[in-house]
Amino acid sequence: AVRAAKASAFSVKLSSDPSTDRLKRALLSKNEIKRNAVVSDSRGRFVVAEPNALFFCTALPLVNVRFRTGSSNNVAVDRNQLCCLGRYNVNFCVVGMQFCPDNDRHLVIWGTAEAAIIILNKNCDTVEKRIELVIELEPLECESEYLLKCEWLPHSETHVAAVCGTFIKVFDVRRSTSSSGRSSSFEAGSAEETEGSKSFSCSSSTCYTLAYEDALIRSAVLIPLEGDSFQKEETGSRALDQAARAKLVILFDSGKIHSMDIVFDSNGDMDDQGEIYIETIDGVTFPIEGIRRYSGATPGAPGTTSSTFGEGSSLVYLEQSGLLLYKCMSSCVVALIVNKENGEITGSFEFLPQVLTSQMIGRGMDGYSISAPFIHWTELGTVERDGFMYYRVACTGKSTRTNQPKVLLVEFNERSFRVKELCWSTGSAMGLGLSLNTSFEGFTAFSAPFVAESCPVSDRNSRSFYERAFLAALSSNGSMLIFGEERRKDMNSQFTATSTADDEHARDTEDSPTSHGLATLPSIGNGGTSQPKFPLTIFETLVNVSDSAELILGGDGIGKDPDSVKRKLSIHNGEFFLAPSRDGCTLTISLRQSRPSSQTISRAVDRDSELSLNKKHFKSEKSLVIVAVRLLLGSTTTDYLPRHVSVMGRMVKLSQGVKRWYDLPLTDEEIMLGIRTGFVTLNISSSFDSSNNSLIDAMEVYALPLEELSFGMPSSGPNSAKEQATTKASGRVGITGTDGPIHQRPSASLLLHDDHGEKKKLDLSLLSIVHAAQIAEGCTTNTSKTGFLSRKAILQCLEATALELRGEKSVRNEIMGLMQQIENKAEKRQALVDQGTVSGVRRAMNTLRACVERWTGDGCDGM
Repeated sequence: AVRAAKASAFSVKLSSDPSTDRLKRALLSKNEIKRNAVVSDSRGRFVVAEPNALFFCTALPLVNVRFRTGSSNNVAVDRNQLCCLGRYNVNFCVVGMQFCPDNDRHLVIWGTAEAAIIILNKNCDTVEKRIELVIELEPLECESEYLLKCEWLPHSETHVAAVCGTFIKVFDVRRSTSSSGRSSSFEAGSAEETEGSKSFSCSSSTCYTLAYEDALIRSAVLIPLEGDSFQKEETGSRALDQAARAKLVILFDSGKIHSMDIVFDSNGDMDDQGEIYIETIDGVTFPIEGIRRYSGATPGAPGTTSSTFGEGSSLVYLEQSGLLLYKCMSSCVVALIVNKENGEITGSFEFLPQVLTSQMIGRGMDGYSISAPFIHWTELGTVERDGFMYYRVACTGKSTRTNQPKVLLVEFNERSFRVKELCWSTGSAMGLGLSLNTSFEGFTAFSAPFVAESCPVSDRNSRSFYERAFLAALSSNGSMLIFGEERRKDMNSQFTATSTADDEHARDTEDSPTSHGLATLPSIGNGGTSQPKFPLTIFETLVNVSDSAELILGGDGIGKDPDSVKRKLSIHNGEFFLAPSRDGCTLTISLRQSRPSSQTISRAVDRDSELSLNKKHFKSEKSLVIVAVRLLLGSTTTDYLPRHVSVMGRMVKLSQGVKRWYDLPLTDEEIMLGIRTGFVTLNISSSFDSSNNSLIDAMEVYALPLEELSFGMPSSGPNSAKEQATTKASGRVGITGTDGPIHQRPSASLLLHDDHGEKKKLDLSLLSIVHAAQIAEGCTTNTSKTGFLSRKAILQCLEATALELRGEKSVRNEIMGLMQQIENKAEKRQALVDQGTVSGVRRAMNTLRACVERWTGDGCDGM
């Protein structure tokens, strides 16, 4: 356990009206609809459903626990410490939410009969556009009229499916209209709207309706198919719209499964339009060899198949592992293995039994057991242990003794399977309000960068960052529990089930000066276990961006006039900033990033010119990153001083009754957290005098060019960044396999300048292959030439050297010379050269375009 929010920190009721809340919950319970009241985006920013409202906050400062003080180990945070970003009112009770996997500024929310798509701004603290989905349900008039969930269609930012009891409607929000009747002109990735045109409505473009009235839909999932993603990489970005497909899999109350293809045409429209009827008589058959339908049953014989295990209960798709979890009443959870290219079921095995005994969860023979229903399935990426890769997924079951929900962590691969319970110990549960009546209202997962190993101060370039995975559980009493992955010295990862105090004690032990710990790591400053230490002259090397037009303030303390607050916090006037609430507030600090021009991208970054930046004049802020903050307190009066401030979650206690400047530089890890989340958070506590609001006299913000922060750039050595698994199924991008370095955005200098050391190694490797082939060609053995050098190998060499500068001793010339020995006809040699060269140039351009998109896209905005 890493961090917790106190009971009632969140208001998780469906409605503030008690009678409406009871009515809504009765409807959810009757139709076995599970609530999902919390989601997170790829930057660790949360959206929590509250009564007729959405609450925006950020989680990364909450998990920055490296420098927690001893007095705060067991103290859960209250609402004003949650790094609140904002709040948005909605006109219905929110049951569930999901971020779009392809654009996490697009969020779909739904209730028991209503749904809407909201477009968030770049800082995820307000709504720029809202599109109501016209579902046309009347749950009070017909028992089958209810909304199960909404889900984004794979490979699309504009299509959403609404799954109801008797039909499934698909909405194309590009066809939405405003209240005045005009088109919304909605385009993928666009969210710029004026104040007077935020509300739109959208009718369905496709409706899949059950052909028979005696059938009901229990659940449905959309499975993305990977075959077309490969075609996009080969033929260009528009090919995805021409062939993007998915598999829609529906579970009926009879336990039978029905599947159908979802295909888009070249315009991004679905091939299916209008009303389409679903035949539910025949279901998809799946193998049941070795599967026990219920506890004590005989396993299925080899070659046997089935189309149902009884009354349908739930259907969940785990995208990372490609498993479709099928569950019927009183039966086991069956994992159906799905072919990711065509969506067909290729195998199956028993995933979880109906009841997990104490031996299965590692508790011995105490009779303790956990039973179905298993809900809130959340993927947690992959982990490598003892040379094997494991998939991880969390869910909840219920205790057979008390019916209290229990959090389970499942790790599995094709060789082994393990399940354990994640517990929050009694010693750290003070103020959380956990009881036998507590249930969970939603789960979400996210990850954050953290320093993995120590290095000397003089060698910051060797700093390694790894991803630490976190699981957040929102309880019915308004508290939030955040479980974190714990990395041991042997670099194996596991989710900790210890208390907050135990977790901190373990860190203090591992981080002692005699071990390769974390607390002794140098950053911009070198820190102990309570507060990091920084050089006295650190601010002399930084760029003051306090008066920059690119500096943007946000958070719940700003209100609707950020420019006014920015002016009040300037050192050049006598004004001051007063927190809007006596409980404190949160400020977010970011640098607005301008999109670089083609000339900016095409030229190399002049490192010397960046070093010559001074505090008053600097040429470019496109790649500046916030690294420090200074606060002036007590200048106006000492009666309104806050008790403490927290920068990126690290608490700094203040002196009562003293006027002074407080220097708040960020550690390397906190800088990375700020880059990930898109801004730096500054949480201001309540005042020493609880009857007064806290007051800040002035604030200065300092930054450095991103190129100066070598740990924020991808390395080209043995520890280079690698692609890791993402959890798109739950609306997130960025939940990664936790045993690899994080993948960061490259700079222009890295894109356009060769690493001569690596290039030399490549040249030598290719030359060795060519020379080996030449030597082999001259051998007198019975092995033919083609056994050593094939047409495919020649093409690969031509692709790799397509952009090589010509020279007398270049690898390209060696390959050309070798081609003359294996191909006599000049026309065929030239055709082979042209084919390899064009393929190599195309691959290089695709790589460059992807890098430029990451550099100029939304992922760069905010810092």
